[in-house]
Formats: sequence, C-alpha cells, structure tokens
Amino acid sequence: MELYWHWLREGWQYRYARNPDMEARRAEYRDRVAYESDLIVSKDFVDYFLLLSDVVRFAKDSGIPVGPARGSAAGSLVCYLLRITEVNPMHFPQMVFERFLDPTRADLPDVDLDFPDDRREEVREYLVRKYGAECVGNIANFVRYLGKTSINDVARVYRTPHAATNTIKDLLIVREAGDARFSNTIEDTLEAFPQAKRAFKAFPELEYAIKLEGNHRGMNVHAAGLVVSNRPIAETTALITRVVAGHPRTVVAVDKRDAEYLGMLKMDFLSLSTLGSMMYTLDMMGMSLDELYATTLDEPKTLKAFRDGDVMGIFQFEGRTTRSICLKLQPTNFMHLAHVTALSRPGALASGQTTKYLAIRNNEMKISSLHPVVEEITGETYGQLVFQEQVLRLARDFGGMPGERVNKLRKVIGQKLGGQAFNEMKEEFLSTSVDKEVAPAVWDLMVESSGYSFNVAHAVSYSMLAYWQMWLKVHHPAEFFAGAMRKVKDDKANVEWRRPRMLRDAQRRGIKVVAPRPNSGENWTSEDGALIAGYRQVPGIGEKQAMVIAGAGPHAAWNDILKIKGIGPKTVDAVRAFADSEDPFGLDLTGAILRDLRRQIRRRDGGLRHLPLPTHRSDELPQAAYVTWVGVVRERKYWDLMEEERAKSGEPTEAILKRLDRPDLLKSCKLECYDDGDEEVYVRFSRFRFPEFADRLDSIEPGNDIVIVSGYTGNAQSIGASIRADKLYVISVGNETEEDGDA
Repeated sequence: MELYWHWLREGWQYRYARNPDMEARRAEYRDRVAYESDLIVSKDFVDYFLLLSDVVRFAKDSGIPVGPARGSAAGSLVCYLLRITEVNPMHFPQMVFERFLDPTRADLPDVDLDFPDDRREEVREYLVRKYGAECVGNIANFVRYLGKTSINDVARVYRTPHAATNTIKDLLIVREAGDARFSNTIEDTLEAFPQAKRAFKAFPELEYAIKLEGNHRGMNVHAAGLVVSNRPIAETTALITRVVAGHPRTVVAVDKRDAEYLGMLKMDFLSLSTLGSMMYTLDMMGMSLDELYATTLDEPKTLKAFRDGDVMGIFQFEGRTTRSICLKLQPTNFMHLAHVTALSRPGALASGQTTKYLAIRNNEMKISSLHPVVEEITGETYGQLVFQEQVLRLARDFGGMPGERVNKLRKVIGQKLGGQAFNEMKEEFLSTSVDKEVAPAVWDLMVESSGYSFNVAHAVSYSMLAYWQMWLKVHHPAEFFAGAMRKVKDDKANVEWRRPRMLRDAQRRGIKVVAPRPNSGENWTSEDGALIAGYRQVPGIGEKQAMVIAGAGPHAAWNDILKIKGIGPKTVDAVRAFADSEDPFGLDLTGAILRDLRRQIRRRDGGLRHLPLPTHRSDELPQAAYVTWVGVVRERKYWDLMEEERAKSGEPTEAILKRLDRPDLLKSCKLECYDDGDEEVYVRFSRFRFPEFADRLDSIEPGNDIVIVSGYTGNAQSIGASIRADKLYVISVGNETEEDGDA
C-alpha cells in the first residue's frame, strides 16, 4: 500500500507540472482520487495497478510510445496519475468511472495497452527480467472451427478445387461470437445462396465442413495476452513452448479466464503499427514522447486539417466512411473527433443515427426534446445517444436505477446480449423513473441505441491518437510520411492501392518523392523536406540485403555499392533501373490503365465499342445524378437482410419475414472500388436488383477486374461516394476478356 500511495503522489506532481487545471480544481481531483482508490483498495486490486504502472512507465521512459489509452481505462484518474494512460478523465465529464470499475464488479478490470508493433517485444522482456521467465507466459487461445476454416481443412484433405471453395467462402454469412447461430454459418449460407448449394452438390465431401464447424480445432498463442504469476507458472498449470515471430514463447495451457481463476495477473499488450510509424517520425524530428503527449487538443491548424478531410494516413480516419462523416460534421473541437469515431461504426450507420446527428448538427433538423435530464445528457451529441455511458447515465439519473442494476445494463451492452436481455429491466426502469409519462419513450431510445452506441473512453483514446498523428502531419509532413510509409506493407493491395495514395497525398503537399539513391538508407527517410525511398522499396531487395547496401554510407556512389561483399552488378543494375524508371512507385499505374480504357471506349475500338463512356472520376461524382463510372474492384461483400434485421431487432425469422416487402429477395452486394481519383466508391446492388447481377458479381476477381457501372449516385445525406447499380460490365484485365453486363 505504501508504494501505491508513493507512486500516486509522484504521479500527482508529474501531472500537476503539466496540467494547470489541477491547481484550479484541486479539491475535485483529490475527491476523485480518494473515491477511485477506496474502490481499488477495497477490491484488493492494488498490485494489478502497480504492475501496469511499472511496465508502462518503463516503456515511456525508454522512448517506446504507448497509446493514450484503450477502452474504459481512460475513465480512471488513478490510471492517469500512475501514467498508465494519457487521458485526463476530468477533462471529459462524459466518461463514467464505473464503466471501468463498478462497485459491484468482482473481477479485475480490463486495461488493454497499445505498443509499437516492432518494440512490444522489449516490454515483454522487461517483465521477464523483473519477475523471472518462469513467472511470465503468453496466454493460450483455443480455436474453434469456423465456416472458412472448416471448408479449408476439408478441401485440403479431399483436394477440392479452389474455385469451388472460394465461391462458398465469398458468400459465407459472418456472425459475431455470442450469436445463437454462430456455429451454423455454413448451413445458413447454403440455405441463402443457391450458388453455394450448387458447389456443395458438385463436391459432396464438403458436407464434412458442416460437422466440423463449432468444434475445437486446436490451440495457438493469444495475439496480445500475457500473464504474470507470483510463483512459477509450472506449479499451477502445464506449459507449452511455441515459436512466435522467431521468438520461443512459454505458453500457459489455459485461456485468459482460467488464468485469472488460477490467480495470475492477465494483461493485454496489443501491437499497433500506427505507434511504430509515429515512433519513426519522432526519431527523425528529434522530438520526445513527453513533448508529443503534451500537445494541446485544440490546435487550430490540426482541427482544420480534419475539417478539410486531409486524413490519408490518419489512424481510424482515413477510411472512406469516416472521412465522409468528418467532412460533413466539420469538427471544431476535439470531442467532435470522438463523435466521428463513434458515428462511423456499422451500427450507428445502419440505424440512421449518424444521418440524424449530422442533420441536427448542420441545422437541417431540430432536436426533439423528451425531458430536461435527457437534454442534459445528450446535449453535446445533438440529442443522440452516441455513447454507452449516456445510456448508463440515463438509467441512473432518469431511471433512478441503483448502481448494481446499472452495472447489469453495462454488461448487457458490453457483451451485446441484445434487446431481450435489456428489456428484462424495463418495468423496474418505468417504476423508478423521474417522469412516468415519458419513461417508455426514453426506455425505447435506450434500447435502440444500446445495440450500436460506442464507449466514450475508447472513442476519446483513439481520437487522441488520430489527433497526434494529424498534428505531426500538419507541422512535420515529410517526417510524417516517411514514418507512415515504413508501415505500408508490401502485399499486392497496399502496393497497388494504398502506397500510391499515400505518396500522391505527399506530392499534393509539395513534398518531393525521391527514388533510392546510392547513399539512401535501408527504409524511407526525410531530408530537406523531401521523402526519400530506401533500398527496401526496390522490388526483389529484402530486409537484410537492404541493410547491407545502406551500409555503404552517406557519401556512397553506385560504384561503391559494387565493392560490398555479396552485392553484384545485377543487383546494382536492378536498383538503378528501378530508380531511373519513369514511375518507380506505380503512382500512375491505375490511372494509365483506366485512361487507356476510356480512350478505347471513346474511339469505339474493337470489342469495347458497345460499352458506355464513363462520365466522371471518383473525385468528380455529383450528388443524386445518373452517371457511368469505371474503376478497379478492391473487395466484394455480400449481405443478407435477414441477418441484419435479426441482429438489429432480435425478432424471430417468421416475424421479420412477415413485415418485409418481397421477403423472397434478401440478398444484396457491395463492391468496394477505386480509380485514379483517389476516392473509394461503393457500387451497391440492391436486393431487388441482385438476382439480375448475381452471376456476373460472382465472376469478379477482386484486385484484378475492372467494372464499368451506370446508376444513380447518393444524395446529400449519403455517406461517401456510392452508386446504385443499374448496369454492370465486367472487364477482366488478366486474361483480356470482356463480359457484357447490360442488365
């Protein structure tokens, strides 16, 4: 206990020197620390908090970036003072500490920590040095057969053709863990999609996959879970040694729940490439972690960049949907960024909550008032229940529900148990609420939003990470892009789509992109405001070879590289050819293909003469207009309306079918596409038109095939660029065949 209070006093002094608010509100801070500490001490959680504080302080003091927070831990002032988090919950009254640690909770609260993907190992090694290798282990993860893994294993044994299994896997219904039919996805997919049923009929051995689904498949190492024990783990449970990323690992032969039951402290150390890219950027700038953490959250240029949609390379914000919401919302303060984070989630989008929020925010709709308490809790979010904490506050402040009942609601929301579990407390809420007349309407609002509302602490934490990145991008752009480019993977999708977008974004800011030079480094660097590629960016040059060549030094010439042992003329010629090529990074690869295609259509050349001429690029698409557009398919997704409605309402199948228009048409599809306009375009095929396009959609090979589509674009309320397909043409670039798709 003495150490706990000593570290809290140290943390108070550390934060006090950097936070003027603490002096002005000293009494409030002291009361909050006392309240949280009473709870932590009474539950005997002190050791857990000290261990977390110790390991995070080691990382931060060693220059290893740690995420500001993750999940509900951001709502704890004690976590902030112990330097476990960088979020001061006193600045965010929307946070509810009880969402993190409720008085009725008996188990340890989850504190997930984000570390850079390439330095997380150092943090684990610190635990091993401090507590002994025999007392530190990774958690096992017991894996069940899911739909895809069942099909893959059966297909491997019976040598079933990939074409057949890929057809089924593309159509598989995906459900979250906890769904009543989580282990029945193959059966339900066969029932829903005739083409999947045909594949099973052609290859009867695939029936075994149905029997496998839901059974245990094996054990692997949990991606983030670690345990620390106060005695050798072997005295408590069996150990298994596994090699993970080249490192031998001691793995406890139990999952995380059993590890806690056996008295071990469990931690989740997550790997985040965003922190790795930020670490490289800070190193190039010579900026310390403390300086980054001290960045104020109201810097005008940084917020303006979000309003301008300048979010390429920004954590959680660069996606098409989030960028579109950010542009429509026009954030003027930090909490608006947290709102964008929450409103971008599928539940909020599907429910219409996002659209309603934006309409009220932009004065296109008025807030409907239910009660002053509701107004107070939802005022900052324009009358919408955006966050889970708002639902819990309504249960407490409007419904008069005691702490243990509010905690039960928290579990229902957090574990996604659905409306039925929520409604078990309806009568209690109605009987204790402050206004019996409007209580039913308030309860319905809570039930509806509980399925998709987001954790405010998590939204604030991740928005803070995005804000830091944007601050770096605005004020140190060359270093930002150099750090970000180091984390762009070398797989096909990134090389052909994300890497060119990132580099074009850098060029738009006036940053010169330079191919590798004789004196280049191993990886991307910045110099005099330019972005310089390293030898790892040259196709065919691996990490070790790049390090050897980079060792030639800052004054090297091409001839000097030839003197390096193991580096021959062919390697140097390959590097020089790459560096001297007109477009070494493929920045115009997609553009060249699509421009040539447009020219052929315009000239009515050969077999393309009957195709409609594209009218717009992605960055030119007008609203609510009939257009023709051409682009590359990046991903294809099938949707089943029954699944969506069942997950949203919890109603039985029969009830849903009864209220649907055309219940025989439940399938739809969405193509995620891109062109040379640097905007993602979603091409949607409604359930009413899907049967016309089903075979053609099934024939598309994402990543290779080009589509020409005619249809109507979305209106002003739509999120992002989208086209409701009326006509579809599929052009296979790989084998130069073309399929007429006029519907």
